[in-house]
Parts: sequence; structure tokens; C-alpha cells
Amino acid sequence: MSFLSLNYFLVAAEEMNITKAAQRLYITQQSLSSHIQRLEEHYGVRLFERKPALKLTVAGEYMVTFANRILFLEKQMVSQFSELSEKNIGRLTVGFSRSRSRIFMPDIWSLYHAQYPNIDVVLVDALTVQFDEMLQDGKIDLYIGVDAPEESNTCCTHLVQERLYCIMSEELLKKRLPDTWKRFLVNARSGLDLNCIRNFPFIMLPPNNRFRARVDRYFSSIGVIPHIVFETSQHEMIYTLCRQSYGVGLISQMYLYQPLKQPEEKGAFYVFPIKNNIGSSTIDLVYRFSNPMPKYIRAFLDSVEAVFQTYTDSVDSMIEKATGICAAEG
Repeated sequence: MSFLSLNYFLVAAEEMNITKAAQRLYITQQSLSSHIQRLEEHYGVRLFERKPALKLTVAGEYMVTFANRILFLEKQMVSQFSELSEKNIGRLTVGFSRSRSRIFMPDIWSLYHAQYPNIDVVLVDALTVQFDEMLQDGKIDLYIGVDAPEESNTCCTHLVQERLYCIMSEELLKKRLPDTWKRFLVNARSGLDLNCIRNFPFIMLPPNNRFRARVDRYFSSIGVIPHIVFETSQHEMIYTLCRQSYGVGLISQMYLYQPLKQPEEKGAFYVFPIKNNIGSSTIDLVYRFSNPMPKYIRAFLDSVEAVFQTYTDSVDSMIEKATGICAAEG
């Protein structure tokens, strides 16, 4: 029995297709079949039924469970051995969505890599529920997700509470409210009631987004169907199109962080907190209990927390400054 054979078996069990599994592993079908056959001979069981279609036997289902555990423990063993080496050579697999990692990973990497230059970091992009399954299966070491589920064998650190904000340009505001736009600014500074902009054109996230779902529920509760002129999952595009006065956008504060750090662009642009109770989300750092925890993993956790603390300390003042323009214009 070898760890490689177990890993190959798990890929075959995921794909349920020898050809696709072999392609994913960059090996021949014959080589993959040989690894599975060696496991079957070693343990004296059949792992797959081949006809009429490939499927796991009862023994194969047990093998999936135990193989994941074995490979996770082997990874932990390698981690502990790496602590004995001055070079600390190893690999850290992190679940982190593509959009959030673009914002935060450069700073996290800068902090972490200075301490552990010989640790390779691999990012995996998925949804939080998928990250949780991967963590349980030992496929990732930790993840940064949204509203992560609580598990008995994991630790969950709340990094930041994410709120939704409304963004719009002064040009659009003047166009929609030519006579009352200054009064609107004064009133909206402490919180914008979405009902006040129900007739504005909206640039929105897609319906499967959790924030969008909350906004939809609010508008439905007051009998309003908003005019959505553009729909995209790309937060950066929402910001850009709102800057160009094509509509008002509803965007998470996280995606305001980088734009607001940049030099001011031409034309006044406003960021309003939303007055309506549409809820918020928590960004969580999740990892499995490990005693003792390898130092290089602990250092990565510390780097993540440090970067998010910097974000928390600065983003509120940035948004307040953007909202504060209202007072000056009023």
C-alpha cells in the first residue's frame, strides 16, 4: 500500500470515470488501474463495480473515508517533521475565493513569505460550503470563507463583519434629483433608505449572491421591482460602471477597499451606508484542530488576522471620508 495509490484511488472515486481520472492525474489509464488493483489485492476487497457503470462497492465507500483520514494524518506527520528542519520546507493549501484573494492575498503573502520563504502556498477557489467539505477531507489546510458553518473539529475566527453599501456618482444623482439632490445627500449621510432610490437604475450582483437575495427580499416586501440595467458578479465592474454614472450600485465594503485607497478620480462619488435592515455577513478564518499546530501554519493564520485587522482599522474611515463629502456638498 502506498500513499500515491490512495491518492489515485480518491481521484478515481471523485471522477467515477477512469479515463477522466487518468487525464486529471496525467498518467495512463493502465497505470491508474494498476494502482487500484494493487490496493484491492493488498486489502483483499473489490473497490469498484465496473459494470454496467463504474461505481464504488461498500468496501470502496469505506476506503474513501479511511484514505482521506490516512492522507490527512500523513500530511500532519510531514508538517511535524518539517518543524524539525531549519529550512521548514512544505506546502500549505488554502481555500480563498478568487475575488477576495485578489484584495488580501498580496499583503498576506508579503507578511508570511518573509517568515517562511520555503513554504509553498497553493490557493483553491470555491464556495464556503465546498471549502468546509475540503477541510473535513484533508484536501486543504484552512480557508477564509463567508458565514462558515460551525463544526466540532474546527476552529473558526471571525475576521470582519461585512456590510453592504450604496454607491453612486454626483452626475447620476443630479440627473435623477435635479432639485433635491443636496437635501438627499444630507439625509443619506447617516444611512440611505433604499426606498428613496427605488426608481433609480441599478447595477446589481446576480440573484444567487447572498447580498442580492437580501436586497430582493427587501424590495419584494415593499412591493417594488427595481430597474436593473446591468447584472454582474464582478464587483470591480459594478464600481466602474457606477463611477461612469450608469446606475447606482449595491456593493460589499470589501470591494470598496482598493478603489478608495487610490487617488481620487474626477467627479464626486458617494458611498452611503444602507439604513434598511438587510443583514450582514461574517468573513471567517477556519482550520482544523491540531495539537500541536505546526509553526508555519500558525504563522499563516497570524498573517491573515494581521492583514484583516489593518483592513478593519482603515476601511471604515475610508468609507466615512467618502460619505463625508455629503456634508461638504450639503
